[in-house]
Amino acid sequence: MSNSELVVPAPSACGDDVTTLALPEGAIARLGRGDVNDIAFSPNRQYLTVVTDIGIWLYTLPTLSTVALWDTENGHTEVVTFSPDSRWIAAYSNNEETLKIWDVQTGVCLAQMEDSYQPSSCRPIFSQDGKYLFGRSLQWCVQTGELYDEIELWHPHPTNAADSFTFSSDGTLVIAERFDFNNDNTEMVVWDVASGEQIASLSETGERHDFVWLNPCFSPCGRFLAIGDSHGKIRVWELKSGNLEKTYNDFGDAKLYPCYTSIGNLIAARILPQTVEVWDVEKHGIIDEFGIDGEYVSRHRVRFSDDGTQLVVSIPNELSLWRKETDGSHTLTILNGHTDTADCLAFSSDGKTLAAGYWGANVILWDVASKRAHRRGGEKLRGTAHAVYLSANDEFISIGGDDKDTLWISEIGNPELLAEFNEPWFGVRQPSAYALTAHRLARVDDDLNIHVWQFTHSIESGKTEKCWRKHTMLTGHTAYIRELAFSPDGNQLVSIASLINDPTSHNVRLWDVNTGKQIAELSLPPIINSENMYRLCDLGIAFSPCGNLIAGGQCGEIVIWHAKTGQIHMTLPQPKDSQRPITLCFSPCGKYLASGAWWQTGLKLVSIRLWEISSKRNIATFWSHTTDVQDLQFSPDGTCLASAGHDGVIYLWDLTPYI
Repeated sequence: MSNSELVVPAPSACGDDVTTLALPEGAIARLGRGDVNDIAFSPNRQYLTVVTDIGIWLYTLPTLSTVALWDTENGHTEVVTFSPDSRWIAAYSNNEETLKIWDVQTGVCLAQMEDSYQPSSCRPIFSQDGKYLFGRSLQWCVQTGELYDEIELWHPHPTNAADSFTFSSDGTLVIAERFDFNNDNTEMVVWDVASGEQIASLSETGERHDFVWLNPCFSPCGRFLAIGDSHGKIRVWELKSGNLEKTYNDFGDAKLYPCYTSIGNLIAARILPQTVEVWDVEKHGIIDEFGIDGEYVSRHRVRFSDDGTQLVVSIPNELSLWRKETDGSHTLTILNGHTDTADCLAFSSDGKTLAAGYWGANVILWDVASKRAHRRGGEKLRGTAHAVYLSANDEFISIGGDDKDTLWISEIGNPELLAEFNEPWFGVRQPSAYALTAHRLARVDDDLNIHVWQFTHSIESGKTEKCWRKHTMLTGHTAYIRELAFSPDGNQLVSIASLINDPTSHNVRLWDVNTGKQIAELSLPPIINSENMYRLCDLGIAFSPCGNLIAGGQCGEIVIWHAKTGQIHMTLPQPKDSQRPITLCFSPCGKYLASGAWWQTGLKLVSIRLWEISSKRNIATFWSHTTDVQDLQFSPDGTCLASAGHDGVIYLWDLTPYI
């Protein structure tokens, strides 16, 4: 096993802590570094760039110290590459549909080129002399950003279309995966970039598309192409003849990422549930291995340096850098913080700790003052998606699920499970709904029934036992239940159901949890301005702290009802740039409502708005997350707002200027 060290996020070159680096206006801090989309090594071995849903990170090698964060105002960055002399970075932003060239030393964007045809699976590449930049179909002059040439490399027929483009390191060849839907067959096609002519078609006779091609790489001599797959095989083709030269298939059922070293040796990264192995493919021997968190191994990124001496494997919240040193030894450096979707938040009662549940990183506890992550006991929680709540005795509770109908309830810091449920769930957007005072949990089954459990204490043999018992079942919905929310005392539950993109099917019901009876059906105004709106089925819901109001977010507006009567109290029409106010949260005093938008076509950043309920005024607006705001939580004193995003980060906002 390799030696490893845990790298604590270091201050950037400009002296700022990474939690305050390139912050949006109004934010106090950014917790987390964003979900990873692509990774690239600089040819001079000095830098690593990691592009994420919030922008472009530049790190020094081998320490992974932060140098800079760029392009945070323009949304997702999908793919990235370095110029041959390591002076420039080219990155593609999906939201902007542009390729940008950045100067590594100054952080200045030198040029940007529009390219709506650039797929996220195709990394751009510089020519060897650095004068030109190649996209999938276009070639630009680096100095001016002007279009130099147009390249036609793919078959236009929809049943035989090419995708997943990869350039050779010198930019002379390009390879793409082409799948023929009529024949259910996949081939790898190689073109000459200069002429646009196809020079090879690589496939195995009778081979069916039951695997994923991984990491096509050209040998340094340019004669061979090696491709790994998701079923433990590496195939090597001779390009001139198009013949399959060799198949390495004795690696078991694992994902293999091949790479040619600078002297032409073929190595590979073998991804296992708990381990990454680095192999000498031709000698069939393990060079080295290191551990990873097996719970999240399915969501990984793998990238070798051009010479094969460095390897990065990224999983949610853990980026591992493996290096072969000049003396032949191997080292491992680990950087934490590149988290997957932040989905659920909860403050401690004193406001000093913020708990965050993630899609792919368990539950992380953040110290609000120091802006650092910690976890009591460092335990791994069951499940791969977690909701977090604060219990009546001021303990953080995690509710995690998996894809096998199992639900686990844990107390953070307590190694023993509070409960385990094994029932068929249909699920809602958040893993669960949980009442803070009455200790109730609600979930939805396959038949659209809502099951409610009660957390109870019982004394048996002189000992106090804690257990969850089925309390009631709420029936009546006929469409997919999108969201659940308890009243603060747990005695009422509101549920929202709808069919996909059918606004007329929206149905909001208010339930008496103690009796299991429906109290009212809450009316929703007709959706307006919904043309071309993405996913009209998405709706949000929240109770006010005293339980007298219910807020619901739908396309174009926020509706506020009286909780006792179910009658509409007011509506808050939304601006055109905030048409999907799905995430809602009332302030502790009940005077304010925070709304977080979900992504809509044309947005680079989505908004968070603060509303004064009595006047119906939007008193503050923050632009930050590059996609859906998953959750909002006020600090107990109401002076700080935390927002969790689908982009993998959490922002803290100072509200004292507004309330």
